[in-house]
Amino acid sequence: MDGKIIDIEIPNPANSSVAVEFARNLDRVSFYGFELGAELMNLSRYFTAGAAFSVNGYKLNRTQDKEAFVMSYYPKITTSGFLLITPVRKLEIMPRLEYVSSRYAYTAGWEKDKLAAYRLVNIRAKYELCDYLSVTAGINNIFDKLYSIRYRYPMAGRSYAFSLTYNY
Repeated sequence: MDGKIIDIEIPNPANSSVAVEFARNLDRVSFYGFELGAELMNLSRYFTAGAAFSVNGYKLNRTQDKEAFVMSYYPKITTSGFLLITPVRKLEIMPRLEYVSSRYAYTAGWEKDKLAAYRLVNIRAKYELCDYLSVTAGINNIFDKLYSIRYRYPMAGRSYAFSLTYNY
């Protein structure tokens, strides 16, 4: 891939004791990895399960950016899994698990700027009121775990969602 934009941290020109984020262009990056996913449909009359697992890697060509050592915000491992439970004909309950491994916030690869791995547990329930109308409710991040996708910007804690869907 040509022209990959990365984040680096540099001293603030106005105040050198404070760092600022700066977007920079790498001349070339090669990405590689694999993903494995499976869905087991109709394990029984009431259950369906699925999972996905990916391992990601990259190689930096440092002809322009000699100080770049790692890719920022690029996890090595991501996984997710779900179980779809249908206890009665019109009701679906789906717990879902997610895992994202630790990753670096900046290309210098400093351990102090490394984002921690996180695990999330989510659940949603959907009920079909009739052939064309359904109601869905869900809870994301059930255990209210603190995690960040970007450095210094924590994600929202537990959140709730509700929807009414009309299909025509």
